[in-house]
Parts: sequence; C-alpha cells; structure tokens
Amino acid sequence: MIVKVLHQKYKVQIITKNSGNFLKNNYTYLIRLENKIKKLLPLFLIFVLAIITRLIYLDLRPLHHDEGVNYYFAQKIIDEGKFVYDSVNYHGPFYFFSLFLSFLVFGVSEFSLRLPTAIFGIITALSPLFFKDIKNAFNPYITSLFLIFSPSILYFSRYSIHETSLTLFSLLFIIFLGFILEKKDFIYLPYIALCLALILGIKETAVIFLIAIFIILVIHIKILRELKNTIFENRNLLYISILLFFFIYISLFTGFFTNIKGVYESIKGFLP
Repeated sequence: MIVKVLHQKYKVQIITKNSGNFLKNNYTYLIRLENKIKKLLPLFLIFVLAIITRLIYLDLRPLHHDEGVNYYFAQKIIDEGKFVYDSVNYHGPFYFFSLFLSFLVFGVSEFSLRLPTAIFGIITALSPLFFKDIKNAFNPYITSLFLIFSPSILYFSRYSIHETSLTLFSLLFIIFLGFILEKKDFIYLPYIALCLALILGIKETAVIFLIAIFIILVIHIKILRELKNTIFENRNLLYISILLFFFIYISLFTGFFTNIKGVYESIKGFLP
C-alpha cells in the first residue's frame, strides 16, 4: 500500500530530471522491501502452521502402548547410562537417543516424549521447500500445505513413534538425490550419507526404502553413467561421505562406542 501511494504521488517526479536521488533511492528500497515480503510471507505462514498443528495440546491425548515402549527404552538410557542395541527389537537406536535428549532438556513428560516426533513432523512439512531449485517440481508451497494437513502425517507427527523420523530422512534423501541427478553435482553426497546412516539407524524396515532407491537409480542409469565420468574429480567428497556414513552408523549402533557388539547385532537385524 505504501509503495502504491508513493508511486502515484511521486511518479512524475521520479522520471523527471528534477527528481532527487533521495526520493529515487527510497522508492526503489520500498519496491524491493515489498517484493521480499511477498516472498517471505508464504514461508512464514507455512512455518507457523506447521508449528501450531504439531505442538498445540501435544500432551493432551493419553499415551498409546507403543509410546510406553519407547519411553521404557529412553528411560533405560537415563537409568543405565548406556544403550545396548538388540537386533530382536527391530528398532534402531536413533529415535531412543532423540527421546533421551528430549528428556534431558525438558524433563520426563508426555510432552517431551512426543516432542522429537513433532519436530521431525515440522521439518517434514517444510521439506518440499527444498524442491524449489529442481526443474519441473510441483509447487512446494502447496505440497507443504498437503503435508501439514494430511490426517495421517499429522497424527503420526503428534505420536511418539519411529516412523515419522524415518519418513523425514527418507524424504530428505530423495531430495538430495534429486539435486545430484538434476544438477550433476556431488556436493550433496555427504548429506545423502548422513540421511542413509540415520535411516538405517531408525528402523530395519529401511531395506524397503533401499529397494525403492535401487529402482530409481536403474531408471536414471543414463545420468549415472554421465556422473561416473566425474566421480574421480569428486573423490574427496566421496571419501568424506563414506567416512561420515560409517562414523554415524557405528556411533549409533554401538551406543556411542560403549558396546562394539552393536555393529554385529545391527547386521543381524537387517538379515532375513
């Protein structure tokens, strides 16, 4: 509105020789400010909606028995000062450590038990905004709104369960893989390594996701052949990504190097 008023009032003055630089500079500044607000306002509204829908009355609903099981393992870390991974559990250690951290910061409560999942749900709802740099991607703002108000995603974003974080890091993996295939740039390879280590550290059903990734790579075999020619030039990024993956993977399954047997148990967990 301010810009429109100034535009009407000073339009003739700006284009005439007698108009001052001060007026020109302020008019230009207001135009740029209005454009920035138009760009940032949708992001702000989506961010606020994601936070409100995930955090409001988070501790109101009674706990489900699955949430009680997750509480038990997180509380066990506090009581024993360590986490011992068991492949029979079929749940990776990442989410239990997330609950442990939440308990340390906010105390043990229904709210802190569900807070990590709510945070993962918020990031999941915002993740389509990363798609803006990929060609032919669906409108990221509309996609985020779908994720915010999706009944199933909203429910599990307010529920202390592993699958919400699994969904988040699987989606981020796809986004970074899309960047590599689209831009033919290996700079995103460490992010893929990070996401993959966390996916495997959340739940053993990650093998289903890996099968889907294999199919995607087969479909894009031509692009992969093109990338093969540049892999030597980016070998440092490749080495860093491999080291990052194994560091995070081993750290999680060994309870941060307190139980070396956890690596062997993790392999058993992925076997039939």
